[in-house]
Amino acid sequence: MVRQILPALPASWADGSVRGLRARGGFTVDIEWAAGQARRVVITASRSREVTVRSSLFASSEKVFKARAGATRWWPRAERTAPSPAPPRRRAPWDR
Repeated sequence: MVRQILPALPASWADGSVRGLRARGGFTVDIEWAAGQARRVVITASRSREVTVRSSLFASSEKVFKARAGATRWWPRAERTAPSPAPPRRRAPWDR
């Protein structure tokens, strides 16, 4: 399965974003772009399968990965927001 990011972006849409696009094969895609180039891509799979993603974000122009159902992949990887740390556990009165 091959997914190409922003294959035919109109010149009048130089900057923008979209969230929740449904792609063939059971994927949800969020994209942010500037100057006509993808800057951030988030892909969530609804079922497991191998997928090839083509984008100007990648040095080699494409990435191949095994998508897992319910899992999310994002690019660039450095911009991933880490999950919030768990709140501190409250101690019971008898543990003090």
